[in-house]
Amino acid sequence: MPFRLGGGVMSFVRSSTSRRPRYTGPDDDTRAKVMWRDGYCIRCGETLHERRPHVLHHRRPRAMGGTQRPDVNSPQNLVWLCCPCHDFIEANRAEAYMKGWLVAQSADPLGVPLLVVHVDEDGVPHREAKWVYLTADFGYSDAPGGES
Repeated sequence: MPFRLGGGVMSFVRSSTSRRPRYTGPDDDTRAKVMWRDGYCIRCGETLHERRPHVLHHRRPRAMGGTQRPDVNSPQNLVWLCCPCHDFIEANRAEAYMKGWLVAQSADPLGVPLLVVHVDEDGVPHREAKWVYLTADFGYSDAPGGES
């Protein structure tokens, strides 16, 4: 259907091969459970709230066009970060791999520990960090593949 733009006519052309972008992220239930597990930016300890933007980060990146790997949106591959920490990780990838915030494509996130800001039993984040493994049941473990 044509429309007028600045006196000229421009028409929409829809290719038979054009598609709407598909959503490749985790479902709402997984997002909510990972947010419940983390509750704060795992790198700096900033509480996740609406006033400061945050993102659900894939430790093993999805790549440009997405991925067909079934575990891409699994709990052990997902962490919450504030936007400044996400930007830091993307800009400092070597450090991010060393600290487990990024995982190599050939690795299983279940077996790669990551450094997270320590949260005590009362849910109070501290600035000190702790090495943990993420579990498939939305928890933390001190051992690889362990249950939370």
